[in-house]
Amino acid sequence: MNIKTFKAVSKLIGANAEDKVSTAILIKGCHGIGKSQIINQIAKELGMECVTFMCSQVADVGDVIGLPSIKHYKVNVATGEETEIQESEIVALDRTKYSHISRTVFNPPYWYKADKPVVLFFDEINRARKEISNALMQITLEHKILNFSLPKGTRIFAAINPNDSGEYDVEDMDPAKYDRFAVYDLVPSPQEWLEFAEAEGIHPCIINYISKNHSDLDPYSNQQLVKVANSGGNNVLPSRRSWHQLSDDLKNGDKEHLFDGKEGKKFLIELVSGYVGNATAVNFAAAYNLDDGVDIEKMLTKFTKTHKAKLAAMDAPAATKLVNSVRNLIKDGSINVDENVSENFYNILTSFRKDIQVALVQNVIFEAVEKMEDWIGKLNNRKLNDYFASVISMSAMV
Repeated sequence: MNIKTFKAVSKLIGANAEDKVSTAILIKGCHGIGKSQIINQIAKELGMECVTFMCSQVADVGDVIGLPSIKHYKVNVATGEETEIQESEIVALDRTKYSHISRTVFNPPYWYKADKPVVLFFDEINRARKEISNALMQITLEHKILNFSLPKGTRIFAAINPNDSGEYDVEDMDPAKYDRFAVYDLVPSPQEWLEFAEAEGIHPCIINYISKNHSDLDPYSNQQLVKVANSGGNNVLPSRRSWHQLSDDLKNGDKEHLFDGKEGKKFLIELVSGYVGNATAVNFAAAYNLDDGVDIEKMLTKFTKTHKAKLAAMDAPAATKLVNSVRNLIKDGSINVDENVSENFYNILTSFRKDIQVALVQNVIFEAVEKMEDWIGKLNNRKLNDYFASVISMSAMV
């Protein structure tokens, strides 16, 4: 079931939550696919607070159902009226007028709100200690904690990593526990993650890579990777969460040009392997350094209409990599800069879409100028300088 369908099912199950106890929902899915994030999204859409229990980390059952305490009362012998008192007041009671009784009562847990429904999310429920798991039985089925009823409208979700294939060190849930939930296997589609990644500003090279390599998005969707990881690899597999975590590191590395050249590529592989495994890291690094089949040296010496058309169709990540490749060629001395090369660099820049031109000048060219990098100085000519000034004017008007 993908995210869109799951949200629709969840909405249907909770349609009458104000009038009756809605069925708790259990999500089964491999790690890193965004189960927690989806439940938080649902809570936000419902306008409700999401209270999350990481069941594997809950050590005391009192965190789930509350803790007992003893309350003391003086009882008027004549009328039977009870008044709560402190324990220290018991010895001073006038026994001709009052007797006293003590009662053990349960105080609700910290998250309980008597008049405010919440979304309760029990994550990793099959990693919980047995007493914690048992304490959840009444809550999930009856929406009760001992003698406390959850507020009307409360929604309950739980999530597990299934142990169907033995990949996870978790407890098997017995049929009685499953019977308290509506159970769904969550398999978000790659397209749903790509849309999420665009909205979150995930590094464009990750988005481009996953758009062409769907099987590298989830940990067990590529069985060849599983074999490699389990036989001499570093036992790390890619997940949606690990790609998300990698994104900021790539952005920071780009700013410092840490991935340029042969040594940069080796460093990139080392970095990425810690997030998604060795095999995926090698494939990703190869894609990261591609320039979409463009012969940059030839483009700089003899720019053609074919080049112009190819550049016009490029997206921002490919354009940025191409300009960085020009930078590396000049820095390495692989190409001699003359007036013709400067002219063709101008042709390259002006062939990209306008928004890409602005981004390149602001984020690549001006950064090189500020750092006084030699390569940009070698390309310096009147036409390029006028062009840079016009791009800045263009960005100011946007």
